[in-house]
Amino acid sequence: MSVLSSMTALTHLGSTARKRGAAAEVTLDEVAEAANRMKVWTEGYAEKPAEPTPVDLMPRLVFTARPAAPTGLEGRVQARMADCRTISEMADPIERNRQITAKYAELSRELDDVIDHGRRLHPNWSTFASHASATVGRTMRGEDLPGTRKTIQVAGQLVDMAGGLIGGAIGTVLRGFKMPSVTAHIQERDLATRYFLGEGNNKVFSEIGQEFAIFAETFKGDTAPDQAKFDQYAKHFSPEQSTLKDAFQDYWQGMFETDEKRKEELFWAANCLAGSHEQRRLQEQIAAALPWGGHRFFTQNMSLVFPDGEIRLSKDLPKRPDGRDYPVGLENITYPRAFQVINDWDKTRNGLKASGAGDWARLDDRMNFIVDLFRTHADDGKLFENPVV
Repeated sequence: MSVLSSMTALTHLGSTARKRGAAAEVTLDEVAEAANRMKVWTEGYAEKPAEPTPVDLMPRLVFTARPAAPTGLEGRVQARMADCRTISEMADPIERNRQITAKYAELSRELDDVIDHGRRLHPNWSTFASHASATVGRTMRGEDLPGTRKTIQVAGQLVDMAGGLIGGAIGTVLRGFKMPSVTAHIQERDLATRYFLGEGNNKVFSEIGQEFAIFAETFKGDTAPDQAKFDQYAKHFSPEQSTLKDAFQDYWQGMFETDEKRKEELFWAANCLAGSHEQRRLQEQIAAALPWGGHRFFTQNMSLVFPDGEIRLSKDLPKRPDGRDYPVGLENITYPRAFQVINDWDKTRNGLKASGAGDWARLDDRMNFIVDLFRTHADDGKLFENPVV
């Protein structure tokens, strides 16, 4: 997941970036290029490129100047931006992912200190992102789904053997695709998937992760709402970031809310709005990472690791230990923006039945799962623990 998105530093799609459909498959040349780049890091080559150049699908991150921060904050805000940028610009994608995961966990607790007095009662988007990033890291390192990987590799070897037995017809087809064997294609596609996931992981962090740091630095210590201060802070959001702007407005409002139910709804809405922005930004990377024709197969074998165990993305979310679908404060939604989240994304309409994703490459399938994941775990304080990396 993750899923999975620099408010002050938009990732611009380069003018050469090819526009494609939401679930379109990347070309074999793009797969080969991505696989070669990932191979450098997974096989520990002695000479690693100082700064890998992403394939056309993965345009470079462009950090732009942020408008002047409120008086007295500019230096600290710029320092926080530089800290996030240092991580985002790391050349080694494996180590970069570890640093992103750790930073998400740190930002999660820092934001909770700011908006909820450090009670560790209401996980925020960065809380969930830390566990999603850790899960991505396991995939990038090839540590997930060992049984499934082995099964696919053996199947590829059997097909290669069958190709020889039937006169090389399959081999002829493979040569037409510039692949020496099914096994070689499987290995190359696996490396490409890990590369695309790493690029998506960094893309999300460079945008949303950085904004969490800036928000926390800007509003820490505030004890009463200052609308002028928030309006100044919010000026840097672009029109394309309106959903993200709404998310941070809800965090800000929840920070001063005294009614616990209203606070819980504000925080849940904020998480979902940040999540929807994240998932829209990741659409190309996720579609590229999942092999064409195998979306549903891979979705069925994908999981998210939480402190209490693995959550299968294709399965309906289980009921909570108290037997409920959601915390009491979120059983009946009254906050308009939270209610709109349900209308926009939740196919289950206030229940966990049919919350599982059928095809993780589809935005609506992912968001249907995510809004319920965020809702049923909205009071899961264990998520503030450091994720398993």
